[in-house]
Amino acid sequence: MNTTALEQLQRDVQYLKDRQEIQDCIHRHARGHDRFDVDLLTAAYHADGIDEHGASVNAGPDYADWANAVHAGGSQLCLHNITAQTCDIDGNVAHAESYVLVGLLNPDGASVRFINGRYVDRLEGSPRGSFNLDRKWTGGVMMNADGSVLSTGPGGIMWNDPDSGESGWLLQEICGKPINGVNEMWPDGTGGIFFGTCDVEMIAAARDTRPTAVYRLTQDRKVIPLDAAVYFSNGLAYDALRRRFYCNDSFRTSWVWDVRDDLTLANKRVLLDRNDCDGMTLDAEGNVLVTGFRSDGLIRRVRPDGTELPPLLTPPGATTQIRFGGADLRDVYITLVPAGSGSRVKDGSPLADPSCLYRGRSNFPGVAVDPANFDLK
Repeated sequence: MNTTALEQLQRDVQYLKDRQEIQDCIHRHARGHDRFDVDLLTAAYHADGIDEHGASVNAGPDYADWANAVHAGGSQLCLHNITAQTCDIDGNVAHAESYVLVGLLNPDGASVRFINGRYVDRLEGSPRGSFNLDRKWTGGVMMNADGSVLSTGPGGIMWNDPDSGESGWLLQEICGKPINGVNEMWPDGTGGIFFGTCDVEMIAAARDTRPTAVYRLTQDRKVIPLDAAVYFSNGLAYDALRRRFYCNDSFRTSWVWDVRDDLTLANKRVLLDRNDCDGMTLDAEGNVLVTGFRSDGLIRRVRPDGTELPPLLTPPGATTQIRFGGADLRDVYITLVPAGSGSRVKDGSPLADPSCLYRGRSNFPGVAVDPANFDLK
């Protein structure tokens, strides 16, 4: 497939994804009506959105209370059916027209009335953009309290302001020496971060890596070494009680330390004795979830003492990172690559395997990753 055909295919796929998301948004809105679900209805609107129902005009965040009161005042139940639909997409804005048939169970509980009509919607997507296109790879991303995005990769840690387009370096040197690369980071609970250096270039070239380590970067940008005996730092996590710190040492093992009051580390020991440890996060109970680039179709879940719990199952492939989200922190976001990709990297093979982002649901909640709080400008 030539470049022109591939670009056209990408545009076609994006259009189909946009159409589906628009349809899903309108269907979720209808479902919110039927369930009198304030959160589901409100989620269909941006904070500055407006809903016009005839002479009634409501701000998007206020619409659900008005709609639920209207429906409850004239019916016991309602059922919104979206039928024919058209949609025109122009960049980040779409105009949709949807026919709707509503069945209402009257207050007497014995008769039903039907209303038909149409929704004429103007929908706006979240802005899309790209950061740091000249970087060969990105290890991890994290939010700063001012809304900027922190990202790790070759040369250190960068920041990007998605609103203004401004960008810069949060960290490029340690003790006056350039950084080979930074892989992952995790908030330290005081406005700073924990982070680990890595040497992807040497690994991809099948050569011995240069020294890597785990550090803490304080809110005032002071770099504090924590452990220099880490071969290839990867996923990091710091428990909510501030008692334990975790780090995946890819191709070797997964480590756990006790955390002192000054946030230095002590009593290093093995958490999970596997040599394919990659990404990491925590669940709400303090258990550690460890992804593995040779672990096909699962994410390991481990208690702080190393006892393994039933794993979290995934689609086929190896998971490289995991994060929880959503209002109840049960939405799971994972990045997936073909199983064994990490082994090929270590052998010096090209970084050519495609990766995919998946979202699913977990039967247990995770932890939210709090933002850092650096003064970037």
